[in-house]
Amino acid sequence: MKNLILLISVLLLTSCYDNIKEVSPPYYQFIEEDLDKLLTYEVDQIITYKNENNEERKYIVTSVETEKEDYGCCATFGPPSPYTVFYYYDIKKIEFQKFPNGGDYWYYYFTRKPPFVSEPDVISKFYGSINEFPFWNGQLSDGDYSYINYYSVIDYNQTPILMEVNGHEFSKVHIVNSDNPDIDNSNVNVIYFDEVEGIIGFDDLENNKWRIVI
Repeated sequence: MKNLILLISVLLLTSCYDNIKEVSPPYYQFIEEDLDKLLTYEVDQIITYKNENNEERKYIVTSVETEKEDYGCCATFGPPSPYTVFYYYDIKKIEFQKFPNGGDYWYYYFTRKPPFVSEPDVISKFYGSINEFPFWNGQLSDGDYSYINYYSVIDYNQTPILMEVNGHEFSKVHIVNSDNPDIDNSNVNVIYFDEVEGIIGFDDLENNKWRIVI
């Protein structure tokens, strides 16, 4: 009788384990509505900006990468623990350098992931940013510009405007404004970003208006 009870217990326990399925972390992939915002630059493509004095700044695309990354952590206190992945997400990174002599490295970064701040009914969001753009003088945060000179987030909730540059119309332009009046080594304080073409122009505090050459 005891052997029968033991056998039944083992069978029930085995059945329970069979019903337990490993749950994979969620994967936040780019969706169809994101594709038009991912920019279609190619490696070795050269982008030229010119101001009213015919001065030029040229940048060459050095890398275009689309990857799957993970977000997770492991315990920082106590005994070592395995790395736990909370979710996976897509990223696209487009890198530039000054042409032809190199330097002035900067890049676009796009991703889809859960919101940074909890929002009801929002599972994931599309994010885009301009990172380390040359001469950018930062955005004001808590009275200090230096700590966020690194990147500028594109506000896709902002209503885009129509802008004409060198006879070409751009219909999805967002204005990134630093509001920083200080002229230092970095004096670009306004960037004009088009969802399809990327940066189509920028202004500096010396009243130069740099526009993309089409």
